Amino acid sequence: MVNSCFSILIAWLNLILILGECRLVVEFLRHSTLHSCVPIFFQAFIFSIDFILLQFLKFLYVI
Repeated sequence: MVNSCFSILIAWLNLILILGECRLVVEFLRHSTLHSCVPIFFQAFIFSIDFILLQFLKFLYVI
């Protein structure tokens, strides 16, 4: 029972992360042509944090 609840929680967190990354891609494409390179580096930093968090959640799911 606990394992199934945990897997459902991980699935929801993955969905939230994916939706958040899609939103970041849209914001990135919208702002990248209007501003300097600083937002591009900031977006890359956010993407790397999201990727690390997603890998960590997958690692927890395997355990």
